[in-house]
Amino acid sequence: ISVKRTVLKIVDKDKMLGGDKVKDYGFEINIKNNLLAAIDIIVEDQVPVSTDKDIKVELKNKDKAEFKEQTGYLIWKIKLPAKETKKLNFNYEVQHPKDKQLALK
Repeated sequence: ISVKRTVLKIVDKDKMLGGDKVKDYGFEINIKNNLLAAIDIIVEDQVPVSTDKDIKVELKNKDKAEFKEQTGYLIWKIKLPAKETKKLNFNYEVQHPKDKQLALK
C-alpha cells in the first residue's frame, strides 16, 4: 500500500474589511492498493485548531471524511479494491490579523 500527500494550493489574500489576512490551503492524498486483494483502510489527517479567538480556521471541503471539530481530525474509512487508487481532497481557510505570524505549512 502506498500513500502520498501533496499540497495542491496555498493562496494568500488580503481581506478588504477588517484588515485580516486569509490563506487557503488545499491537499490531496493518493492511496494505492498494490496488493492482489481488496483492503479496508482508515486514513487520518488533521486541520489546524485555533485556541486564539482572533484566528479562525474553517474547513471548506472534507471529501466525505468524518470530521472531529475539537481535534481537527479528518477520518476516511475506505474499502479499496486490489490494484486500485483512491484520491482524497480537503481544504481549509485560515483568517488572522495581519500583525500575527502563523507557523502553518
